[in-house]
Amino acid sequence: MSDTDRHGSLPASFAGEGKGLANAMSEALLREALQLHQAGNLAEAARLYGEVVRANPRHFGALYLLAFAHIQSRRFEEAERLLGQAIAINPNSTEALLMHASVLRQLDRKMEALWSYDAALAIEPAHLTAWNDRGNVLLALNREGDALRSYDRALVLKPDYPEGWHNRAVALIMLARFDDALVDLEKALAFNPHYAEAFEHRGLTLAILNRHQEALESYDAAIGLRPDDADLLCNRGNLFLKLDRLKEALSDYDRALSTAKDKADAWHNRGVALSKLGCRRDALASYDMALSIRPDFPEAWCNRGNTLLEMNDRAGELAKRANPRSHEGPLPVRT
Repeated sequence: MSDTDRHGSLPASFAGEGKGLANAMSEALLREALQLHQAGNLAEAARLYGEVVRANPRHFGALYLLAFAHIQSRRFEEAERLLGQAIAINPNSTEALLMHASVLRQLDRKMEALWSYDAALAIEPAHLTAWNDRGNVLLALNREGDALRSYDRALVLKPDYPEGWHNRAVALIMLARFDDALVDLEKALAFNPHYAEAFEHRGLTLAILNRHQEALESYDAAIGLRPDDADLLCNRGNLFLKLDRLKEALSDYDRALSTAKDKADAWHNRGVALSKLGCRRDALASYDMALSIRPDFPEAWCNRGNTLLEMNDRAGELAKRANPRSHEGPLPVRT
């Protein structure tokens, strides 16, 4: 269920924030704004929420819902400011604290997001997704051990929670505990057999363990669920490249780049495959694309240079064949 669905009716805590005629008019505006919001008219809903806030700057519900509308419009800085005001009015709103944490993550303010999750969990310690999302922040902060403990708290609350098992596996992968990660990924897939990310990370882990055929089968399953996922296609392509299955690697890179042309790694690895296939001019073009996207890409510069050297050596060899050293003197003139 989306956040918009959860706001299908005016929450009781958002109503009656004040007394008198002015407040009654604000509540009527708020209800009208909610209806517009639910209908997908974000701009008009936001305008009406703003009118309520101007009439009553301490109206928690209007601040919260205006912030939510800004999040949906990807105006995260404005949403964060409004949520800060809402939380100052009602610091015990778990919903506002969790939304604030989510916005702070979008703004890459990870430590503040962690504090917001902690504040929410202090109020509602049995909040499943808060423990899971807190773990994701800790993982982004490279605090894998703390992330594991956060995922464990989520899994105590819901042992059949596939996202918890998957995210726990990602933490284990980062700790190089690959066998343990596979166990968790199998659990995630047992609870959700259509979990593409779990298949993807299973493929990655099996590839690291050199269980290549199983890794390919896992990537195949993931791509079957998400056929246009450029990252998935690149990961399978990388494994094909490692196995010298060059045409299959090239096919995956081409598919990935058809939907995500700005992936420098894909262009580079495509160049490597083409170079190994002897298509050096095409390889150069791929390296050039990679470098146009990421100019500070040392591997691309190195492989581009090596390809140019190989082309020059080949040109020199052809010149020698055309002009063998054993021939002395000028070539005969044909008349």
